[in-house]
Amino acid sequence: MRINGRPIPTARLVELADELRGLLEQLRYKDVCDGGAGERNEASRALPAKAESEPATWPTAMAESKRISPDDNDPPTYFECTTAMAFAYFARERVDWAVIETGLGGRFDATNLVAPRVTVLTPMDYDHMDYLGSSLESIAWEKTGILKPGIPAVVAPQSPMVQAVIDREAARLRVPVIRFGRDYWCDEEGPQRFTYRDGRRCVRHLESPLLGRHQLINSATAVAAVSAMGVAADDGVVAAGLAAVRWPGRLEVVREAPRVLLDGAHNPAAARALAAFLSEEKARRGGRVTAVFGIMRDKAIAEVVSALRPVVDQWIATAPPTPRALPADDVAAVIHAAGGRVMTEPDPPQAVRVALSGLCDADLCCVTGSFYTVAAAREWLLVSAGLDDRHAVAESS
Repeated sequence: MRINGRPIPTARLVELADELRGLLEQLRYKDVCDGGAGERNEASRALPAKAESEPATWPTAMAESKRISPDDNDPPTYFECTTAMAFAYFARERVDWAVIETGLGGRFDATNLVAPRVTVLTPMDYDHMDYLGSSLESIAWEKTGILKPGIPAVVAPQSPMVQAVIDREAARLRVPVIRFGRDYWCDEEGPQRFTYRDGRRCVRHLESPLLGRHQLINSATAVAAVSAMGVAADDGVVAAGLAAVRWPGRLEVVREAPRVLLDGAHNPAAARALAAFLSEEKARRGGRVTAVFGIMRDKAIAEVVSALRPVVDQWIATAPPTPRALPADDVAAVIHAAGGRVMTEPDPPQAVRVALSGLCDADLCCVTGSFYTVAAAREWLLVSAGLDDRHAVAESS
């Protein structure tokens, strides 16, 4: 929860939490207030299956989500509670614009209560398959649930199967689709520099502080979304906005010699983007790549490992500090089955310490697999190095 880049003050967060607790007590959700839902998360309630009134032409794969009514009187999840607090915070601060990222899916995501000016669909891949379905078609259908009748949708590059689902749902809802490669473009000028084009404007020499070629497309998608909202932002404002972007935990450099990167790649698409960047870095530096890898049990773990396997020389399997984590021994088994050289260290900070002890200056250590893993490692790295967040962000840019 941030406004103008500043995290919500702790006192305000406590105030909202106390207010929400009182409301939940009135609604007799005592187990939530007593901490019974502390281990629950956005995936702890299964999504409802498709309604009988939906078009019969939808493939059966789109009904793969588990059958439970959204009206069931389940206690709210952790994600639903924090979403409610965020909405209350933004509304009371009277923000002009709010950027709301979905949690698990789209169709029945807690964030889907908003009436947006524009929706954005970033590249979709296998994720949360226990709840969204085991096929890309089913996952895409759930995620396109954020589309609203008549509201423009900016669509980043997608696989043909996913794009077909988006197109069908957009046509049904009469959603104007602004599609990458057809309605807007990103022409790479060099590392972290690109030209943005659409049917009305061309902005050259834009710079993104975020590392990786995929971030150029993400940046172009953001510009397309601003244009779709009808915001009067001239080229200078667009350039300044992109140049000011900071994103901890996304190819974030927190140390040099050896270089330590943090990246919360937790699905196959993110892992492929990370692998492409690591491959370039490995060739440039001439060293080895060690991955400190911890991931949630509901992810496409084998596919993520497979994407990273060709570029990683040494793995250290760990487990993020959450009940959703896959145990480190199980992570190591997946890596070993993929042919990777792997050690096991369940504690993420200790895993990073072990990784750093065996590296030379040309080597690279990447902490990845989950933002929970990244967060645990990041806190230890910044404290042990005597750095604060501002210093770390400056290094990553």
